[in-house]
Amino acid sequence: MKSTMLYKKNQKNPSGFTLMEILTALAILGGSAFILFNVHYNAMKLHQITINQTDENQLLYSACSRAEVGVLTGTLEASGDFGTSYEGYSWSYSAVAIGSDPSIPLYSVNVTLYTPENESKNLTFLCYDLSTETQTNNLTGTTPSTNRRSNPNPMKAPASGFSARRNSMFGN
Repeated sequence: MKSTMLYKKNQKNPSGFTLMEILTALAILGGSAFILFNVHYNAMKLHQITINQTDENQLLYSACSRAEVGVLTGTLEASGDFGTSYEGYSWSYSAVAIGSDPSIPLYSVNVTLYTPENESKNLTFLCYDLSTETQTNNLTGTTPSTNRRSNPNPMKAPASGFSARRNSMFGN
């Protein structure tokens, strides 16, 4: 019995891991962690770029809205900024009359957004005014014919026009 115990004591224990197996597992785990952290970092960077582009597009469309209202009220050029919420961002627009029909003033409006990085993004759209029934046409100096219906509801604004936007940022 003593010899059997001695034989079992000298025999290597097959359970457990060798140092090489542990180091190999740690190397695989470390490589996987490195890849996952790199992918996560790139995803966060892409997320921030997307947020910035979305903000810039929203600011550009906000400037387009201001330009459209400005053109419909007779202001063919203007510029401004977005206040303290978007420091460094500013906008400008200019409108050029391009209509061939003097009874409906048609304008080509170019809106530019200036970023803090000194980049500019442009958007060009067409705008015409359908509410000319009570106004004098600034292009021709004539008053539209009086047989058109006036706005029956004075509290409701007349139709303000139509815009066809072409975004040069995306090549549309």
